[in-house]
Amino acid sequence: MITSDIDGSFDYKLLIVFCFLIITIPILGLLLAILFYKKTTSQAFFVVYAFYFGYMVDAYADLGVHYNNFLQFVNNPIEKAWSLPFTDYLGEDPYHKIVKIVISQFSSSSRFFAGVCCSIYAFIVICFIKQYDFIFQRKMEKLHFLVFLLLLCVVEYYWYLGLRYWTGVFFFMTFYSKYILTNKKNFLLISCLAVLFHKMHFIIIMMLLLDIILTNRDKLRYVLVFLSFGLRQMSSFFVQKTYEIGFIQDIMGSKFNSYTNAVENIEDSKTEMLRNEGNIVYQTRSDLLFGFFLFIMFLLWRKNKQLTTSYHRFYTFILSSFIVVNLGYVNIVLYERIYKFFILCCFSYLFLLLNEKKNKWINKNMYVLTITSVITLYMFIIPIVQMRKYLFDISIWFSSFIIISPL
Repeated sequence: MITSDIDGSFDYKLLIVFCFLIITIPILGLLLAILFYKKTTSQAFFVVYAFYFGYMVDAYADLGVHYNNFLQFVNNPIEKAWSLPFTDYLGEDPYHKIVKIVISQFSSSSRFFAGVCCSIYAFIVICFIKQYDFIFQRKMEKLHFLVFLLLLCVVEYYWYLGLRYWTGVFFFMTFYSKYILTNKKNFLLISCLAVLFHKMHFIIIMMLLLDIILTNRDKLRYVLVFLSFGLRQMSSFFVQKTYEIGFIQDIMGSKFNSYTNAVENIEDSKTEMLRNEGNIVYQTRSDLLFGFFLFIMFLLWRKNKQLTTSYHRFYTFILSSFIVVNLGYVNIVLYERIYKFFILCCFSYLFLLLNEKKNKWINKNMYVLTITSVITLYMFIIPIVQMRKYLFDISIWFSSFIIISPL
């Protein structure tokens, strides 16, 4: 009989079942892992299943471009491949280069490459989620559980295809969460290593520095929040000039400057086109999540005026992040990334707050529960519809390592 393992230990009976299912019927193993998601064994299976999923979907989109670069590591000496212009174009940071070097020692298959990248991403995501296992290992109220699901789907699963940026975000969130929960500054320092995944994570470090500078200056912090939001709504001149500051250009480097050419012209055609003609349902996804976060925070604050004193450092970091998010509005690529990172922080914070006894009253509010249920369902449906071309391929779900081509 499979039993609960609140202490996080492995269930070896379940492990044997998973080993059999990943080879024969992976989809059944996935369903079983979801059913017993609290078990460490199931969480380990998610990583293994991610390899299978990535293997079946293959390398496409951004990951396909990285695979083309990966072949340079297969066909050339490491030193040469490392310094190729194409390699640096995809990122001067070392993470993607190291990953490609390691994978190239085992196989040159595009499916194997995609599977490993997907499993690395899944592993780091689970490491992040496990920082909160002291909450989800216990029985959660329905509303708290729905917020947990929203936390899981703030960043859509398919962003593993980018290889670098979101993997680095979850690396940062893993150790920043450790810092928030333990107050040990060594974890904060480790979180800054996210810049090794993607150079744009210097922006997150800027958020941290801003948060530190504004320590014990809460009034100034709120003034900057409202000022940055006003600048976002009324004028982009100040934001545009921010990117022209010398030390910011030095930090970001020439590649970042070329990557963010959109900020050189407020009326950049790509940004304007995407905002005016893009999929409005998807574009408003993060706004809806942020609006829901503010709604729940307001309800909690009405009955608990000391709400933000819990995990206060996390709260101030969120405010500081929002300042930077507003300044990045002129570039849709930059903005969507840091805005989604900001939303991830918001829901991590909310998940912690709902674990406080003085906030548990909200779980009994059926009106709030109904709204949360609808939003959660909506957030799950959107990425499924977006990727329907691949997800509706039966071979992804009903194949196995027995019948697919060899690695």
